[in-house]
Amino acid sequence: MIDDYSAYRNGETTEFPDITDVYNESILSAVGLRVHPGLSPPEILVHACSQCHHDGLDQDISRANYTLGPIARGRPGTDLGDHFANLNSGQLVLIQERINLPEDHLQVMPPPRFRVLSSTERAEVTAWLDTLIAGLEMNDDGEPPLPLIAEFDILPSEVVVPGPTHASQAMLESEMNRVQTSMAVMRATPGVDAAGYVEYYFEETSGSQGGTSSGWQLSPRYLDTDLALGMTYSYRVKMRDRAGNEGSFSAAASFQLTLLSAGCINIQYDPGTVVGKDSDCDSVPDSEEFDGDTDGDGIPDYLDTDDDGDDFSTLTEKEDGDIWGQDNDGDGKPTWLDTDSDGDGFSDEMEGGGDNNHNMIPGYLDPAEPCGDGTCNLVDGPWHEDCTLCPADCGCPVDRTCISGFCE
Repeated sequence: MIDDYSAYRNGETTEFPDITDVYNESILSAVGLRVHPGLSPPEILVHACSQCHHDGLDQDISRANYTLGPIARGRPGTDLGDHFANLNSGQLVLIQERINLPEDHLQVMPPPRFRVLSSTERAEVTAWLDTLIAGLEMNDDGEPPLPLIAEFDILPSEVVVPGPTHASQAMLESEMNRVQTSMAVMRATPGVDAAGYVEYYFEETSGSQGGTSSGWQLSPRYLDTDLALGMTYSYRVKMRDRAGNEGSFSAAASFQLTLLSAGCINIQYDPGTVVGKDSDCDSVPDSEEFDGDTDGDGIPDYLDTDDDGDDFSTLTEKEDGDIWGQDNDGDGKPTWLDTDSDGDGFSDEMEGGGDNNHNMIPGYLDPAEPCGDGTCNLVDGPWHEDCTLCPADCGCPVDRTCISGFCE
C-alpha cells in the first residue's frame, strides 16, 4: 500500500490506493469494513445498516426512508417490536435494489468502505426479503414461529475486554465490591415462520445488577452490557411472528461473571459456549499454561504475556509457530516457551524478528540467521561470526582451510 501511495504521489500512476488494502481479508469484519461471518440475513441487515438507519436518523433526508433496530430498546416491558416489522413491500423492494447495485454506484447500500456485503450475503438477504414481501400478502395463521419452545444456539456467555496484563490475587479480591462492567452475548436458534418475519425477546430473569431484557427485536443475537463482576445472570428467550403470535420461553441459561476481568474468553460462534479462558490474552488457554513461572519474573505464566522472558510476546510466538512450527528446532520445547527457538545457539532476543536473508522466516525462527545475511561479522561479541560458526558468510577461499575459526 505504501508503494502504491508513493507511486500516486510521484505521478507514476493516477490510481489512488484503497487504504483498506492494508488489512487481511480475514480481519475486515473486525475493523468494521465487512459484516461478521456466519450471520443470518436479519443479523446481516442489523450489522450492516443499523448504524445509520436508526431512531436518530431524520427520515426526511433518508433516500431509503426506513429505520432498523428495536423500537423497544430501553423499554423491554412493552409490546413494541422492531421498526422493520412496519416496512411495506415497496420499502423492502427498495432495500433489495440498493444492496444489489454495483459497488461503484452512488446509491449502493451499505456505502463503499463502510460495510461491504459479499455476493453470498447479498443473495441471502435478497432471498429473505422475497419471503417477507410474499408474507405481507398472507393471512394470519394463528401459529407462532417454530420451534414452539425457543432455544439458544449460543448460550449466554461472558465477553471480557482485555485489561491489565497482570493483576495480583489481592488486586482481584479488592475488585469484588467495585462495579466492573462487562458484557454477555447470546443467540437464539433462528426461528422459522411461513410469513418469514420473526422477532426475539431475551429476558434477564435473575435481577442482578445491570442485567437488562432486550425488548422485541429482529436479530436473534443479543448483547447485554453494563454487567457487574461476581454477579450471576440468567436469560431466556421467546419468539413471535409479525401478527404477534408468541411461542414459549426457552429454558433459562445462567452464568457467573468472572472476576478475572483482565482475561479473554473465547466465544464459539457456532452451537456451543465458552471454549477456554485465556487470562493474559496470548492465545494459549490457561489450562495449557497452568500457574508456573517459566521465566522467573514473578508473574505466573497464565498471566504473563511473555512467558519465557525473551522479549517476544507469547502471542507473536504462538502465531509464528502456527506458520513455521510450534517446535521449530525439535528440542521438545514449544516455540512460545523456547528462548532459542531455532536451536542455533543464538538467543531469540539477540536474533530479533527481522528477516535478513529474505526467506520470509523471522530471524529468531530461522536457523540460517544470523548466518546467511551476506555479512561476516568478525567483531567479538554476541554476534561474532567466523568461518567455523558461519561458513555461509565467512567461508574460506578454495585455496585455504578453516581451522579454529580462521582461514589458514
